[in-house]
Amino acid sequence: MRYSNSQLQTSASDLANYLGCKHLSKLDLSVALGKRKAPSWQDPATAILAQRGQEHEEAYIKFLKGEGLGVVDLKGQRFYTIFVISYIIHIFYKKWCCTVENEKTIPYFS
Repeated sequence: MRYSNSQLQTSASDLANYLGCKHLSKLDLSVALGKRKAPSWQDPATAILAQRGQEHEEAYIKFLKGEGLGVVDLKGQRFYTIFVISYIIHIFYKKWCCTVENEKTIPYFS
């Protein structure tokens, strides 16, 4: 969760955190607004899980490319949620409802 240019920016993780623990979301919001400091301690297991997740993601992308699928990398891009949802709907409709021969593209969001 980030607050910049008078706008609150949230992510899918923020939504998942809110659904799991509303108090955590209130704490995150306080940090984003600068009302409190983020905790400085981090569980070492979290770093290991993040590293394993990154390795898995890289291996899966390599697998997709090896299968001849195009991969669209949206890392670092600033998209509004509605655009991303529209793009996903378009890809699912195009690829799974109306198959086009010799054109394989899988959206990749990280």
